[in-house]
Amino acid sequence: MKDKKARFFDFIFRHRPAVILVAAAIWVLSILAATRMKLDENFLRLLPDNDREVAGYKQLLDAFDLMDIMIIVLDNGSEDKLVSVSDTLSEKLFSSGFFEKINKNWNYDDVLKVMEILKKNRANIFSDDYRKDVEQKIKPDEMNRRFYGWKKTLTEAPVPMMGKMFKEDPIGIDSFVMNELNSFRAFGKPLRICRGRLFTEDGKSLVIFAKPRKASSDIEFSKGLTNLMDGETAKISDAEKVRISYLSGHRFSVENAEKMKSGAKISIAVSSIAIIIFSLLFYSRPLLVLLTLLPALFGGSFALGLVTCVSPWVSAISIGCGAILLGISVDYGIHILYHLDKGSCQGTKDKLKELLKNISGPLIIAALTTVAAFAALFFSGLPGYRQLGLFAISGICAAAVFSMTVLPLLVPFHLKPVKKKPFLDLNPFCGIIFDLVAEKRKVVFIVILIMTAAALPGVLRLKFDGDMNNLNAASEKTLRNRDTVFSVFGDPTASGTIAVEGMDLDSALCVNERLYYELSKMKSDGRIASFCSVSPLLPSWHAVQKNNLRWKNFWNEKKLSELDSGIKNLCEKYGMKKEVFNDFIKGLSEPFLHYRPSRIYKNTMMENILSNMISEKNGKTFIITKLGTSSPNDFETIKQRISEIIPGAIVYQGTAFVRHIMDLIYKEFKQIGIISLLLVFIIVRNYGKNIKYLISFLPLLLSIVWTLGILGWLGIKMNVMNCIISIFIFGLLIDYCIFLISAIETENREDYLKNSGGAVTFSALTTIAGLGALMFGGHPALFSLGLSSVIGMTSGFAAILLIIPALCHKEFKK
Repeated sequence: MKDKKARFFDFIFRHRPAVILVAAAIWVLSILAATRMKLDENFLRLLPDNDREVAGYKQLLDAFDLMDIMIIVLDNGSEDKLVSVSDTLSEKLFSSGFFEKINKNWNYDDVLKVMEILKKNRANIFSDDYRKDVEQKIKPDEMNRRFYGWKKTLTEAPVPMMGKMFKEDPIGIDSFVMNELNSFRAFGKPLRICRGRLFTEDGKSLVIFAKPRKASSDIEFSKGLTNLMDGETAKISDAEKVRISYLSGHRFSVENAEKMKSGAKISIAVSSIAIIIFSLLFYSRPLLVLLTLLPALFGGSFALGLVTCVSPWVSAISIGCGAILLGISVDYGIHILYHLDKGSCQGTKDKLKELLKNISGPLIIAALTTVAAFAALFFSGLPGYRQLGLFAISGICAAAVFSMTVLPLLVPFHLKPVKKKPFLDLNPFCGIIFDLVAEKRKVVFIVILIMTAAALPGVLRLKFDGDMNNLNAASEKTLRNRDTVFSVFGDPTASGTIAVEGMDLDSALCVNERLYYELSKMKSDGRIASFCSVSPLLPSWHAVQKNNLRWKNFWNEKKLSELDSGIKNLCEKYGMKKEVFNDFIKGLSEPFLHYRPSRIYKNTMMENILSNMISEKNGKTFIITKLGTSSPNDFETIKQRISEIIPGAIVYQGTAFVRHIMDLIYKEFKQIGIISLLLVFIIVRNYGKNIKYLISFLPLLLSIVWTLGILGWLGIKMNVMNCIISIFIFGLLIDYCIFLISAIETENREDYLKNSGGAVTFSALTTIAGLGALMFGGHPALFSLGLSSVIGMTSGFAAILLIIPALCHKEFKK
């Protein structure tokens, strides 16, 4: 094996110009390929793509543009002022070309128009529930109560509009459909129409609904839209002294994208600065500072180029974690340059080759174990993490190869010993730690047991956070706007949504009727408080035929005669003219109108309402039903029942979805941890036959316990970002163990062990710096990953310094 290594390094040194030229060409080509990169800033890529509920949630968002509808709330002004400002703002926004539709005008005439349509379609929508309601209305006592009420109302306030309503429906058979119409406003806080606008019940806030022309996933469009909204709302607010709040997915998309990009730049800059500072502190030669960064820069360029060639859309998660790759990939060059700086090969090319032969074995295994750990990401359900796996693996491999083949060729062969010592010499520090731990190993074992015992309760306290909103990089202003909108509509996560689909509108309506029937039973049983469905007002063609037959059978000659007689008697009792109601009675026996569900509410306010509940996307028609507030446990029961009745239904509630994501995170954490540990174990087991190499897994297992314990005690929750910390623990900490144990087996063990200890400490600090740099990025997702990883790496490195010298105390003693 050593002969092969010798021949390999002889070869690259003989062909030094060619090797450097090939590396430079690959570097240039990688940079050129990376220029084609397009940043995928879709935050939903943090969610798994192999889970049915997550797929349903994404389908729901896509079908109904739930993230794209903009809600604008105006308050802190008089009614006149709010109406005036709403007109000005709506005109400005619509003329900008960013909006497809702005709904600000709501008139009672629109409501009456819809009621007229429903009256003409009474037979078409005459469901069994409708029939039961009418049965109650035509009872003599109920009719008498209603006529008495109308008599009193018209006597006290003889308004023509009221008289017209009484004439067209004296017994209130349209109250059923009116209640169904009202159900569309039963979710969130009630709104009322005033002066043709939508106001809150207290009249303090005015609401506008707007639909942008493009989706929130179009970042460039979203930036323009957000700039427009921020500019216009600020300008009008300052001029009119009215507060304007708005909310849409576009706003969150822009802020997340900008924070992720700026966070990645800051993190990489902080990581680079930290590496340079450490290099200046620990090296005695300034030249080595520049050489230390070269493998990382080469590896990063190669990784970006390769990932872009696979797919031009590169996840912002991968770019955001660039600081991690920088902190990891410098390690391989550090292990070579640190030994060189300490005089391991000063003077001749042969000594440099000898160093490379000694260090290449553990360096290759260290790279392979890190690659194996990141390979566990390929088994992840998160597409962003799978791409991060490819990004990290390609970058690490490129950096490791560059460190062993190109970096030695860039080092001057005849380095003379320097009298100047580094500002901080790590070798004496490592020697003291090794000696102390080896001599006081019994005390060390007691300390380890105490630390582990203290960590275990923290592990039990550890919680998982599935709320994606906690990883949103929303500004304080956006969060205030969100709270204002929620104060008007209520918290949307408290209510539920059920979506069904069909190949066309009628087939979707048929499925929706099955859902309506089941929800009606649940409501009767008290399992749900309320729900809002299009089914009573928009039946399928099959239901229309049954409704018409039901209507015809219900209003038979006998029942019509009894109704006519009852109205006649009541008119005589309350001094009314019976002829006024002849058209109403005649209309009950007239043939039904031709029914076309797609046209029945054309050009009415109902068309706008239904457009938010019915969607046609990708050759399918989706219909949603809204559920009232329910607890997550109750909702799980509802979801299970609905899934049994309608297997393809999408059942969603915010709180329940968060709980589901928490379960997925826990599963992801276990899966990635187990896979990475197994892959690393296989590589180490095949490399080191010595039992000491298997000892290196003890610090890893302890570091997992200590890390989770610290997270639990500090109240830091596991989420979709930091659930991969096991990769850093298993993939990186094992490298340090390998270098230390390999140093034991070399000749001139004492000096080589101190050099390896210094290099390992140097590498650990740069890696921790790379991970910690994420905390300075300003994005909650990067901060979460950075903080958890720093805790994991720090506790893991401490475990290595305590356990390896204690278990191998004979080799680590002076």
